[in-house]
Amino acid sequence: MKIPRATYRLQFHPKFTFEDAQNEVEYFSLLGISDIYASPILKSKNGSMHGYDVVDLTQINPQIGGKDGFDRLIAKAQEFGLGWLQDVVPNHMAFDSENRLLMDILENGPRSKYYPFFDIQWDHPYEHLRGKLLAPFLGDSYGKCLDKNEIKLNFDEDGFNVRFYDSKFPLKIESYAKVLAHNLTWLEGKIQREEEDYIRFLEISNQFKNLNESGGPHDHYNQLALMKAHLWKLYLSNAVIKGYIDSLVLDFNGTPNDPHSLNKLDELLSEQFFKLSFWKVGNEELNYRRFFTINGLVSVRVEDQEVFEHTHQLIFQLIKSGQITGVRVDHVDGLYDPIAYLNKLRQRDAELYITVEKILDINEQLPACMPVQGTTGYDFMNVVNSVFIDRENERVLDRFYISFTGQDTPYRKFVSEKKKLFMGRHMAGDIDNLAQLLKKIINGDRYGRDMTMYALRRSIVEIMAQFPVYRAYMGETELREKDKIHIKEAIALAENKNPGLINELNFISRILLLEFAPDVNPKKKEEYYHFTKKFQQFSGALMAKGAEDTTFYVYNRFISLNEVGGDPSVFGLLLKDFHEFMVERQGKWPSTMNATSTHDTKRGEDVRARLNVLSEIPQQWQQQVTLWSRINKDKKKIINGLRVPDKNDEYFIYQTLVGAYPFGGKEHDQFTQRMKEYVLKAVREAKTYTNWIKQDADFEQACLHFIQEILKQDGKNKFLDSFLLFQNKIASDGALNSLSQVMLKLTCPGVPDFYQGTELWDLGLVDPDNRRPVDYQYRKDLLQEIKNKDGTDFIKMIKENRNDARIKLFIIHKVLEVRQKYEDIFLKGEYIPLAIEGELNKYVIAFARKSGQRWAVTVVPRFSRGFIEQQRDWKGVFLALPKEAPQQWRNIFTDEKLNLTGNVFLEEIFHHFPIAFLLSGV
Repeated sequence: MKIPRATYRLQFHPKFTFEDAQNEVEYFSLLGISDIYASPILKSKNGSMHGYDVVDLTQINPQIGGKDGFDRLIAKAQEFGLGWLQDVVPNHMAFDSENRLLMDILENGPRSKYYPFFDIQWDHPYEHLRGKLLAPFLGDSYGKCLDKNEIKLNFDEDGFNVRFYDSKFPLKIESYAKVLAHNLTWLEGKIQREEEDYIRFLEISNQFKNLNESGGPHDHYNQLALMKAHLWKLYLSNAVIKGYIDSLVLDFNGTPNDPHSLNKLDELLSEQFFKLSFWKVGNEELNYRRFFTINGLVSVRVEDQEVFEHTHQLIFQLIKSGQITGVRVDHVDGLYDPIAYLNKLRQRDAELYITVEKILDINEQLPACMPVQGTTGYDFMNVVNSVFIDRENERVLDRFYISFTGQDTPYRKFVSEKKKLFMGRHMAGDIDNLAQLLKKIINGDRYGRDMTMYALRRSIVEIMAQFPVYRAYMGETELREKDKIHIKEAIALAENKNPGLINELNFISRILLLEFAPDVNPKKKEEYYHFTKKFQQFSGALMAKGAEDTTFYVYNRFISLNEVGGDPSVFGLLLKDFHEFMVERQGKWPSTMNATSTHDTKRGEDVRARLNVLSEIPQQWQQQVTLWSRINKDKKKIINGLRVPDKNDEYFIYQTLVGAYPFGGKEHDQFTQRMKEYVLKAVREAKTYTNWIKQDADFEQACLHFIQEILKQDGKNKFLDSFLLFQNKIASDGALNSLSQVMLKLTCPGVPDFYQGTELWDLGLVDPDNRRPVDYQYRKDLLQEIKNKDGTDFIKMIKENRNDARIKLFIIHKVLEVRQKYEDIFLKGEYIPLAIEGELNKYVIAFARKSGQRWAVTVVPRFSRGFIEQQRDWKGVFLALPKEAPQQWRNIFTDEKLNLTGNVFLEEIFHHFPIAFLLSGV
């Protein structure tokens, strides 16, 4: 198995292609990266900037270079010894005309060989959805769009289709004969009956009528392709036939705002395998499973073996050829049976490095039964972030947040409320489908027969709202004990809040806990298993939308904690708990990934590092915010009696400015625009006064006006003067936090992962802000400077200005050099917490990695602002090395040779550089 030494995440899209990446391969290698970690590379929608909207799983995306470009990039990567970790998307594909599998279903219905590929409920209990796929893409109600002639019949090389602007849906084959025979008398009057083209046209029309009467699937497809090709050829070669088909299209499309003229098209549409509807309908009635709440992403039934084989054929080819050396499974919780899926991957290649995108609660562990190397590192990110938050000041910050904003709702209650809000506004159709499924399977159960749809729906909502983790994991016939605890917790909370639903909740509880009566028949048991897996499949999406994408923009107590996989109610982490986490990580998941920024994080790693400084100085922070709010009061607008932004959003804005403002005020105007775009997204995600569906333009403009005014550089802005004075100090202390943080990522158990560009300061915000272009030439120049310059001179140059981004690049490069040379220390080595003795021991994190006789020691400071405020130094504080530790060491950053035993004073090892990395015997 090729376990990465360090990964570098690249986001491929039409503006950053395989060729662009090929130009940077040497730089990645020189930096010390071992594996390129690639965003999805299979064919996605035209213009896609992320690659998750896949339209063809059997083709490498031509927009980013195609197979030839990929081959050249892989060859270059292999030339420099780099592996390739590929992000794979098993959950969904784009609901788009470029998705030929889905379009084939809409054209051929049950005869399509892809009919079982997507998670579509063809037998939906609602008659108007039965046998059809809801297509919720219209910009208004169906009738209005039809009246305005926005829905049109069209004919092209692909055959007859229906268009709504850029959306295109094929007509089912059975409709061709009806359309083509609509006005044959017109054609007969224009063309001789004996003419060969006319005879051929009639033959094709009749063939369409009888196409599905006989023959197997292979014959069906061959005949269909031939007929459509002949029809298109006739259209291009015979002006009369072309005129006839054009006239048919015009006749069906009718006249705008003439309802009678649109009857034919309306009738034709009613016969199709798709049902066009207003996009909002998808939130309330739905017969396909979406990825989260995105109508344009339809889920794939990858649990079906045939579907699994088809959707993974290219990935498996690239693995077999050695071009892909590892995979990252996107949103594993969205799968029907994650464990079974991962077992299939593992069976294909026992030596494949596999990591999963899995969000873990703070007290949750990755299921040991998953045959993977670990996660993509959100658990690591949140533990490392929390250890830089000073727990002792939680109550002070709490009191101020409540007094300033008036917001005193506990976090867990917020999550529950927002999950309910989200289910009501955006997932009612999904909940309804779950309730319908449950109602269908309990009708034959004497204890469930009297339970109404209304009560079942309410019960599902309550359990989902209280569910404490993303999902539970059911194996073939059993449930993990930890998952049972989560289910029982959710049921108990739901019963406490809704005693009137106790019978329904108890019934659902027995199903979710797999507590069946001994005499339950196997068929019924399978139905219950199916409901349980569908429930689990849905709970993860709800947690992501209700917590991460809603609550995280409302619960603004301390937004450094509002991060993917984080728990904003848990303020900081004890050092002993940090060490316990790392010891367990080394024992169970030594090859898991260590991330601090990803394409999905809410804010960059160095933004969080700055914000954590505020936890050390709560009184100063309180004074500053109080002052700023008073200064900026007149910059707010009053909208419907509300001063905008409100205090909660204002508090969010001040924290964001402190965390994200560029060093030295560089690109201030650009930053102002970025903040406007970010705040606009944040208030829509919060869904308090505006949202993505129903936007309040006046409220949003007031928020943008506030940002513009508080960041105005006109020499009269008292806020900006005060802010910059305070923020400069925070930025400097945050830089030290950042250096300590990156050292932990590099030397703690796991594989360090670097999101593109984060080898320098990462002050980006949530996407799309964090997907801005990366200046690789600048980074290459800095790295070359580091490699060329004498180490001592370089240390002198940057130690007086730790805000210089080169210091972060320097640390990464130096440590990755050591990881490359002494790989076993970090891959297999023990994790040994080291004690810090002295009055200031809380200000330091220290540990050793040990493999055989080789040791590496990491010593980093934390809480530096509090340390400075006390006007302290490192005198009297020392590191306690174990008795068995060697005596000869080298400080990797300063190149000092050190003779160390027993108690080592920190002023000695921090004398020339703010952090220390000691390697024995060199």
